[in-house]
Amino acid sequence: MKLMNIKGYWDSSYKSNFNEQNIWEGEILLQEDGWFEGIVNNPNSSYVENRFIFGIYLQDKAIELFKMTPINIGLPLNYRVTKSNFGYDGIIEQVGYYTSTRFATSHIITEDSNLNLVNYNKAKEKLGNKIEAWKNDIMDNVTKSFYENTKSRKQVLFAIAAKNYWNKNSIKKRKKNSY
Repeated sequence: MKLMNIKGYWDSSYKSNFNEQNIWEGEILLQEDGWFEGIVNNPNSSYVENRFIFGIYLQDKAIELFKMTPINIGLPLNYRVTKSNFGYDGIIEQVGYYTSTRFATSHIITEDSNLNLVNYNKAKEKLGNKIEAWKNDIMDNVTKSFYENTKSRKQVLFAIAAKNYWNKNSIKKRKKNSY
């Protein structure tokens, strides 16, 4: 398992005017199969508690990320981003009970943790404990059901992320080859 830093930006005007006001940041634990879980916070939000994130990470290709608070705070958000020059760019959808609604554009940056080995292992353990505490103490029945259903379909998520990545790149190639 690998410890990584993650930072996300959003722009609800659907442009790419990302700034330090609309951000969240934290850490993830990335498993060898590409599944990850982590804890982030929005430093400029009125809701000051941690958020739980999880999903799949196709390094240098795409990320399919879900960000959750308790359901009484807000609906889950789904970040669908593909590799760009300086991170990962794409859209955010708010996941409702029956449909998803486009919410904003997004930019995500990831990087390997640069801690020394002793601190790295301590940080991994500390993050693992935070994740388990969120799942056990904060996750309500609705978000727990959403998380478990999503995790049980992670192979489908891998296929969706790969398809989004390949579709984006084939469109770029077609545009580049157009006259």
